[in-house]
This record gives sequence, C-alpha cells and structure tokens, in this order.
Amino acid sequence: MGAAAFTALLSAALAGIDGTAVEPAASVRAQSSAHTYATENTPTRALLAEDVLPRLSVLLDHKDARLTLRYEPQLRLTRDPAAPGGTAAFAQGGSVRAEWDAGPAWRATGDARAAERLVDLGAPGEGPRLLDLRAGTANVRFLDAGAAMGLEGRLGPIHGLRARASVDETGGVDPADRVVLPRMQERRLGARLSREQTRIDVLQLDVGVLAATMDAGGQASIATAGAGWLRAVTRTLQVRLAASWNEAWSAGAAPQLLPGGDLEVESSGLAGHRVRLSAALHAGPAVDRYGATVHERLGGDAALGWALASRWTLEASGAAGRILAPLGYVAARGDLRAVWRASRRVSLSGGGWSEWHRDPQLPGGATSLVRGASAAVEVSTLAR
Repeated sequence: MGAAAFTALLSAALAGIDGTAVEPAASVRAQSSAHTYATENTPTRALLAEDVLPRLSVLLDHKDARLTLRYEPQLRLTRDPAAPGGTAAFAQGGSVRAEWDAGPAWRATGDARAAERLVDLGAPGEGPRLLDLRAGTANVRFLDAGAAMGLEGRLGPIHGLRARASVDETGGVDPADRVVLPRMQERRLGARLSREQTRIDVLQLDVGVLAATMDAGGQASIATAGAGWLRAVTRTLQVRLAASWNEAWSAGAAPQLLPGGDLEVESSGLAGHRVRLSAALHAGPAVDRYGATVHERLGGDAALGWALASRWTLEASGAAGRILAPLGYVAARGDLRAVWRASRRVSLSGGGWSEWHRDPQLPGGATSLVRGASAAVEVSTLAR
C-alpha cells in the first residue's frame, strides 16, 4: 500500500505540473533448474541452479514522448551434485528506451542496454543464437550490451519507411568465458521501404550493412539488398516471402556474392483465437565469431502458444540450423513450458528442453547434448 500510495501521489504531482504520467512496475522471479551436459567420449555432467531475478521499471509518459527505465539484477546459486559445496554469483543489468511521436505519421525511438548475465547456454530463451555456440556447456558470464536508434513513418497514403542503426557487443566476460563464447561487436545500418500494393498485399525493399569485429581482432562485413512480399491471407494469418543478395567480406578471403531468403508464417486465429502459431525458414550469410569469417546458414524455427483455459497456457517451440559447408556445424533444440496464472500478480511455470550440437570438425567431441528442466514462480508487486 505504501508503494502504491507513493506512486499515485507522484503521478498526480507530475501530472499537475506538466502532464507527465508515472507508471512503475516491479516483479521477482524465482527459478529452480537442473541440467545435464553430455559430450561424446566424456562423462555426463550435471548442474543444479537457483536463480532470483527481480525486475524494476518505471515508465514516464509525457504527451508525445515516453521514457522507460529498467533495472534487472540476478542472483544465482549453483551446485554440482558430484562435488561438495556450491557457488554464489551476482550480476546486474539495465536498459533505457525512449519514444517520440515526431508527427501524426512518424515515430523516433532510441534504446540502450548493458547487462551481465549468468546463463546456461542451453537454457530456454538465454544466451546467444543457436549456431553461435560450438558445444553445450555450463555456467557462462555473458555480456549483452548495445544501443540503437530508429525512425519509422509514412511517406504517403501507401508508402512507409523504416530505418535503424545499432551497435551490439556480446560474448563472454571473463577470459575463460571468452574461450567458450568469444566477444563480438556488430554495427548495423538498415532501411526498409514498403508499399501497400493492395488491401492485403505489401511489397518491401530492404537494404542494410553489417560490420563485425571479433575478440581476436578479425573483421567481417555483409552488405544486403532484398525484396519481400507480405500477404494477409486471412484476418488472422500472414505469410511473408523474401529474397536477398548479399556481398560478404572477411580478412584473408575474397569477396563472396551469396543469396538469401525467408519464408515466414504467423497466425493468431486458430481454435477460436486460443492458439497462436508462428514458423519461419531463413537462409543467408552470417558472421562466425569463432573464425572471423562469413558462412552460409540455413535455419528454421517454430513456436506455438495454446490457451488451454482462462488461466492455463501451454508453450512449445523448436529451432534447427546448419552451416552450409561439407563439414558444417549443426544444432537443434526443443522447448515445452506450461504456465498457470494463479492471480493477476502471481504465475507459476514449469517445463523442459533439449538441445543438440554436432561439429564434424571435432572428432573427439563432435556431438553434445544438453537437457534440462525448470520450475518457477513470478510475483508482480505493482501490477499495471
């Protein structure tokens, strides 16, 4: 009651001064998880982890501008069942996002984040992209930092423009973590011009450039030009097709011209709007943070959300990817989670996952398998 009363008083005071509204939010998530790591020709390892994840945020809304501040610390307790004792570690992170409605048809955005995370790279929703990891592993202190600016709006009745520039740095924090996951900085600049060709068809033209710098000093870059077609098949089903042409450069290698493409399907109207489904297939070049090179990737992912009842939700997802080379790296994963919303402020969840990696270039440990299960409770102390 004290926090709610203070919030109401502060909001009323700011609204009376200049019309600014204040919307704070706070939650804490406590999660228990167990993981096993199996690598070819080595004994299976296990890890038990307890995570406490508070989240504090505040939204300032003033006429045509909004500012969101967020702070997210993390406390992790881990234990190896085969070893005595355990370890405790603390990490923290924060972010800020600003939005400005520059006019009736234009919006400018800016955001920045900086966080250290204690992650199991096999845990759902954590860590790097699927093919960025070369073997299943245990605890890693992971850096996720970046900043971005964007502008989107309409150029007329049927034309739209979206532009974005960003800088991201990801990878291990300590030297041992960088061996598992080398640091990489990515600088991106991109734009999309869209045209509403018909009531249900949108044509898109994309251009972009990516420049990456790796931990060991290597550099690589990719320039992209592409075209896409978005069609609203029904009121609740959308399909997008896209093709691209990419020119890639990396140190010590000749420039490459590489094709790319996307097929994306999204639906929110199955089973009387109780089922959400999305699926995508992607092909194209990507930067390899381990070798400071550019290679071609083929990958797909799918996600399903099913509202079983008013308080029960079932979530399932899967992903797979391959580097398109004679000895290309392959990885796949699957996740299943159930959520029960006990009240507006309390939810309980539990689930499991499995992730598989294979690197034919490592004969001694070509295959690794990560499996895990978790249970969590989340409490929101200031529900919006």
